[in-house]
Amino acid sequence: MRKRNFWVCIAAFMVAFSACGSKETELSSRGENLDTQRETIVFEGTEQTGETQTDIATETEAEAQDRRMLVVNGALYVETDEEAPTPTCGTMDGAVLSIVAAGEIPLEEGQANFGNVGDGYQYGDQDCLSVPIDGKWIRFRKDAAGEKKTDDAQPEPGDVFEGEVNTLEGVSMVVLEASPVSAKVEIRNETSLDIQFGEDYELQKVVDGKWYRVPYRIDNWAFEAVAYPAAEEKPVEWETQWEEFHGALSEGTYRIVKKVIDFRGTGDYTEYYLAAEFSV
Repeated sequence: MRKRNFWVCIAAFMVAFSACGSKETELSSRGENLDTQRETIVFEGTEQTGETQTDIATETEAEAQDRRMLVVNGALYVETDEEAPTPTCGTMDGAVLSIVAAGEIPLEEGQANFGNVGDGYQYGDQDCLSVPIDGKWIRFRKDAAGEKKTDDAQPEPGDVFEGEVNTLEGVSMVVLEASPVSAKVEIRNETSLDIQFGEDYELQKVVDGKWYRVPYRIDNWAFEAVAYPAAEEKPVEWETQWEEFHGALSEGTYRIVKKVIDFRGTGDYTEYYLAAEFSV
């Protein structure tokens, strides 16, 4: 009897073990089916395995890292597969200031992960840059997810410009081109006065009807002491870039203010201020 009971117990144990193994196999199978269904939702009906999904994600990330990128005015611009229209103007709106390794995401203003320091770019259509690469103009599009804040130039409270502008009849200034970091103006003299001007200027932003000076972000700034003539009926162009002095301008209405001199002789002159508005 004892021997028979022993074999009965062994048989019962084997049946129970087999049943448990079947249950675990069933649960494992059900779990794999759930994973497959979940992946099917992710891939919208495709029959991809977990391994394939990982491969695709890795390839997509690698492809994104291979893209050329450039930071301009606090935003990350990423290379697209589109060619940009060839610009009609050969003047660049800005240049690359520093380089990081290919595949690395640039973080600083003017930084790129391709090309060389000094390579130029132009502003294209909305939220795009046009960048010359290998003889072609390539469209770079702003990456909203990569947009970041920089030390954009902002007016300081209380620093309001109280002077009078554009009071010298027959002498005026207009903005020909403007960007967040540069401007080109034209000074016109329709009088017989000996009008002169220098490199000095101010940037001002209108806030609640008042013109606030845009502050300098460096302390050791200075303008070259030169005098340019603005002869009668001979408009003269003057251009400046202020990224080093002020940073990039944020959106808004600005004006550039320049001092001009009605020069009559040594020690005999009158100063006036010309102003011309532009928008960013």
